[in-house]
Amino acid sequence: VLRNKKPNKILEQPTAEIDIETIDNYKSTVETLDPDVIEFRPGEFQYKTDGDVFGVTEKLKGVEIWDQPSSGAILVYEFADGTKAVVDGHQRLGLAKRLKARGQKIKIIANVFREKDNVPKEMMLVKGMLVNLRNNTGSAVDAAKVLRKAGKIDWEKIKKTLPLKQKLVRNADGLSRLSDDAWGLFLNKRIDEDLAARIGLKIENKAIHNKLLASLSTRKFSSLQEIDAVLE
Repeated sequence: VLRNKKPNKILEQPTAEIDIETIDNYKSTVETLDPDVIEFRPGEFQYKTDGDVFGVTEKLKGVEIWDQPSSGAILVYEFADGTKAVVDGHQRLGLAKRLKARGQKIKIIANVFREKDNVPKEMMLVKGMLVNLRNNTGSAVDAAKVLRKAGKIDWEKIKKTLPLKQKLVRNADGLSRLSDDAWGLFLNKRIDEDLAARIGLKIENKAIHNKLLASLSTRKFSSLQEIDAVLE
């Protein structure tokens, strides 16, 4: 189904400055779509790094029958020329295309945002990331990559829409607050995610983030409370 498409390279970060204060105010319409009319454009809309060139992983590889109630709704962006691309729901769209090619009758329910309604496509990558945080899907590292480059962020306002007790949200928040050098150290040295996130959350002085992370990187912690005790 996908082999004749020309995929875009998956980007780790959005490239435009984004005013996230208005991101949840854009209007969308709920539509039922043929999966074949929706394209994959991971270079523009997929921030996760664990998929193939289309942004699709093997998460749903073993699924052989489509169940409509379980599929939920995906996010779709419609360009000014009418082209539709998936923003959030790459795995479900990949599954829908695969099973439709085998003869199953499948429709996709989508929240469609439109360029002609003055919705910037750069906003949609962040919108998709926030949807994943709210649904406790994706990784904190990938979400933090978007947050670190998202431009103007009213994070205190955004947090009111997120389940803050979930580890995914908490760690994405903390990792996004790390100094640039500490962030680079975390990525390159594969340091414990909880440790790096707690430093970002607990230590306001970014000038010491890198040194602190390096000094604690080889230490084994059994709980967040133990990490916090050291940081205090």
